[in-house]
Amino acid sequence: MDNKDKLKRLLKNVSFDSEVRINVHSGYFDINYRLEFLGEKDMISVGDWVTYNVFDVTILDMDEKLKKIIKIFGDLTSTSLLTDYVFVSDVSAGVRNELQYFSPSTMQYVQINKIKLSPNLEKEINDIDMSKLFTKN
Repeated sequence: MDNKDKLKRLLKNVSFDSEVRINVHSGYFDINYRLEFLGEKDMISVGDWVTYNVFDVTILDMDEKLKKIIKIFGDLTSTSLLTDYVFVSDVSAGVRNELQYFSPSTMQYVQINKIKLSPNLEKEINDIDMSKLFTKN
């Protein structure tokens, strides 16, 4: 079994925690996610060819505040914060940090193919009652 198969098998049942921002001015939010290793891709980084590990990321859970922000932003703009540059960069950094445990002596290059919400989390966000978000307690 090669290293790619070992990585795929190991990641299948493991979730990771990380902190992410939704823009450069926001605070950090906690997320819990699972990785799916898609393979490797050779790309240029700072003038040299390097091998990137390519992943899909499935977010399993997140801060309650972030759920509300995603609900409001998605309803108002019909776009997703999951494609925001700062958000994707923070997720990539979290993945890189986790991969350092597998190969501490080498730099880990990561490309995120897609970030998605788990079906349970997506339902939870969709079920947020917007009327309760804008009322005083």
